[in-house]
Amino acid sequence: MAYDEILTQIKIVLAAGLASIFGFTVLDSIKQTFKNKGKIPFPTDQENVLARHALMAVGYDDNLIITNEIDGSQTTGTFLIRNS
Repeated sequence: MAYDEILTQIKIVLAAGLASIFGFTVLDSIKQTFKNKGKIPFPTDQENVLARHALMAVGYDDNLIITNEIDGSQTTGTFLIRNS
């Protein structure tokens, strides 16, 4: 299944009121969440692996813009998550 198809399926599940649980690699940019009210930026190629973690997505916001302070890159759209 292609990335876009997976993303669409996850959004369908979340819109139906169900959660989606997943694991991810924690990189340097996670430290920015303390300054930007919990927003996790999309990582750059220059970041180091810090850990691995599990989260639960409970919603999404296709319009939220998050900046990664490491290189200034911006991404639009995010999952709303709850920590495990």
